[in-house]
Amino acid sequence: MSVREVPQGEWASTLEAFGREHRAWLATVEHVASDGTRDMLLPDRPLAGVFTEGERTGLAVRIELTPDSVAGTSSLRIEDPVAVRVDLGRGGPASTLEIEDRDGGRTCVRFRANPALEMLDGVAPGEV
Repeated sequence: MSVREVPQGEWASTLEAFGREHRAWLATVEHVASDGTRDMLLPDRPLAGVFTEGERTGLAVRIELTPDSVAGTSSLRIEDPVAVRVDLGRGGPASTLEIEDRDGGRTCVRFRANPALEMLDGVAPGEV
């Protein structure tokens, strides 16, 4: 496990690249509060993208998953993030994205499977 803290000036490009690299991968989004309490926010849905919104003051990170007719919710907005971390895993694509908010909570995007780069063909399911 190799966690890298992303400098704020690189958040937009890193998050956009992360979303593009993992587009349509089954993702689970959970929030871990500063007291350690975990809350599953969006379980097992294909990732649509990750974006920054706003300026340095009023900055937010938006995580979009493909809509689900049962769960309904397809996006999550993290207001005033203070840190963005990427777990680079074992040499493959990043396995986890973590956004820390000003209250010390962390929103984590994790994937069911994290294949090695050589196993990927660059085409997401449903895009053929």
